[in-house]
Amino acid sequence: MCEPVGQINLSKYAPRQIFVRNARPMADHPLDTHGFALTRHVSAVTDFRDEEQIDRVYVSEMERLVQEQTGADKLIPFAWMMRSSSP
Repeated sequence: MCEPVGQINLSKYAPRQIFVRNARPMADHPLDTHGFALTRHVSAVTDFRDEEQIDRVYVSEMERLVQEQTGADKLIPFAWMMRSSSP
């Protein structure tokens, strides 16, 4: 299982106004010119709160997906973080 390394938070938080847009109309734009890509993926993970399942299944799924999308020869995943809106 991935363990967080040195959980030191040096971030400064402040309220900011941001605009959230739907990126789906840009889904056909290439990764190398826009810095992001949208693609569909159906995961075999059945519980995204299960860290063991994420380590065992999801990390390797994402490795393969990113390799397919970018053509990378090798991918080295590291330090994933589970995020949640729950307390």
